[in-house]
Amino acid sequence: MRGGYGFRIMAVPPEHMNASAEVRYSTAADDSGGWLYDATRGDKDFGRVSVNCTHADKGSRTPWSTY
Repeated sequence: MRGGYGFRIMAVPPEHMNASAEVRYSTAADDSGGWLYDATRGDKDFGRVSVNCTHADKGSRTPWSTY
């Protein structure tokens, strides 16, 4: 899937939710799956793309939203 980003958007692994290549525009993860893009100018994480999931991955126990 290609968005207007100039790169391919991959589906997030379905460890805690359905696999999704959807992009949510927000400053905080809401566990709806897919990707999170911070499009809020002036926010400290402006431009950051992360996994939209706050659950920890099984291997490192790190929240997905920190990747």
